[in-house]
Amino acid sequence: MHFHFPHHLPGWSAASAYFREKFSHHQKGPQTWDTQSQWKVNLAMLWLSQVLVMCGYCAAMPFIPLFIQDKFGLISDSARGPVVAAFTFAGSLGYAIFCPLWGWLSDRWGVKPMLFRGTFLTAIICPVMMICAAPWQLVFTRFVMASCAGTTAASQILVVKNTPDNHQGFALGVLSTAYWSGAMLGNVLGGLAVHYYGYNVAFILCGLTYAIAGIGIFFCHEQKSTLIDRKKTVQSEKTGSRWEAFTPSVNAVLLLFTLFSVVRNFEIPYLAMLVEDISGHDLAAKHTGVVSAFVALGAFLSGLVIGKLADKTKPLILLIPSLVCSTICLLLQAFTESIWVLGTARTMMYFIGGALMPVLEKLLSKITPALHRGAVFGVKSTASSMGVMFSTVASGIAINYVGVRGVFHGAAISTFLFIPLCIYMVWKVQKNNP
Repeated sequence: MHFHFPHHLPGWSAASAYFREKFSHHQKGPQTWDTQSQWKVNLAMLWLSQVLVMCGYCAAMPFIPLFIQDKFGLISDSARGPVVAAFTFAGSLGYAIFCPLWGWLSDRWGVKPMLFRGTFLTAIICPVMMICAAPWQLVFTRFVMASCAGTTAASQILVVKNTPDNHQGFALGVLSTAYWSGAMLGNVLGGLAVHYYGYNVAFILCGLTYAIAGIGIFFCHEQKSTLIDRKKTVQSEKTGSRWEAFTPSVNAVLLLFTLFSVVRNFEIPYLAMLVEDISGHDLAAKHTGVVSAFVALGAFLSGLVIGKLADKTKPLILLIPSLVCSTICLLLQAFTESIWVLGTARTMMYFIGGALMPVLEKLLSKITPALHRGAVFGVKSTASSMGVMFSTVASGIAINYVGVRGVFHGAAISTFLFIPLCIYMVWKVQKNNP
């Protein structure tokens, strides 16, 4: 790095003093002048990268229930549901096991290497799904793919480590729009690809978009840790202060992420099956893609609005109405016989609640020391993945007895029951961290 000394400073001692002043300012961390000039560029590049990642993911993953039926001949809900549940469980298990490791490595060696790992390895592994000859092979491939991925968590870590505190809610909200923008595009492309060309094209499309997203990471800037910062990190590990970052309030919010993931993911793996129940098998892939695209559009708009409000509004003011409206929308989906009502209700649900996760992420970032946000957000991803695993086991059992519509009823009930618990836990955390 080059420093330019002002000409009005006379003598070497004055120049040295100026140099030390600037250098010490540079060491202060994520709020320095260097980061202030880079966080918007980082956000733009990560946004584009995550659009491509989610485009690839949603070009293939939402259609797995239909792929399982056509590939392995599993037709009934009781036969296909457990395989879909196992597939979803395997992905969440991979995330849960490896995300803390990737978060810890990002604190020591940087976030960009983690993003490179996630994008390029997933680009190789995802197309392997099209040659799986048995359900267990498909489930195992999903586990390996999830274990090597983690780009969402890595992107969030890079944002929270390099964005000024007073803009983190906005940045996380904007980043959430990337997920939903990519999901919207991927659902449309994937639905059309499956409908006209088959599932193999969707898997190949997933691999290609991940690879292109990895190339885009090269243009992101990550502020390098100074020698002092590295010594602090190593010393914190030796003294155990890293674990001191997991205060009761942090642990409470992590538990909230787990419970939130339980209620928000209960019915997601079975959307294609509900669409199939309404519109028939021949149009299921096409209609699933269209419905999912509108859902992503709703969540995209939500991210723009609620992400900005997260910096100015107390979390409960956003969380409570969103959870109540989500309950109502889930009930509409469970009872409807119209693809239009299903699409409208689901779009409204994600418009109202699509950016709830950035609200909780903003709260978690606020109560976490900046030095340990990578590790804490890695554990946050594990907490969310464990919630998905619990949800998948419960919904996988339920679909055997109550069918796909019963799963949507269960999602509505669990969301409603989550509201008072959410109110109490968020209120307690805010009380302990004014």
